[in-house]
Amino acid sequence: MRQYIRHPSCMPVELHIAQQPSQQQPLHDISLGGVACHCEQPAPVGSTIDMHIPLPQGDTLHHGVVAWCKADADGYLIGISFKDQDSFFHIRMIEQVCAIEAYRRTLEKVLGRRISGEEAAQRWIQENAADFPQMSAQTMH
Repeated sequence: MRQYIRHPSCMPVELHIAQQPSQQQPLHDISLGGVACHCEQPAPVGSTIDMHIPLPQGDTLHHGVVAWCKADADGYLIGISFKDQDSFFHIRMIEQVCAIEAYRRTLEKVLGRRISGEEAAQRWIQENAADFPQMSAQTMH
């Protein structure tokens, strides 16, 4: 049984894993436990990894560890856990942004009109924020 709910994401990130060249890849999903990304090459469990995330308000860099690696149809899927609390909180914010964007797209289909990101965020917070899993010190270990 999965410990954390995973939310799909296709946000592009740049990964640098141990001695491998950097790779630009989409995130596969995000959860409280970390993120999963597609990679062209396998990555040994325990390898250090730097994940660069380009964002409109400024790029970020997070240092993590390869938690797991498994082959898939497009190469490999690797799980990344993060070493520091700031990375967990930042990834948590990205997870919420992804949830709100998915909610916005669903609202547009249901309502048959364009929905701004701000309107979607306000509605999502009112309807879902209380049910969104809370992050605590225990979830970061």
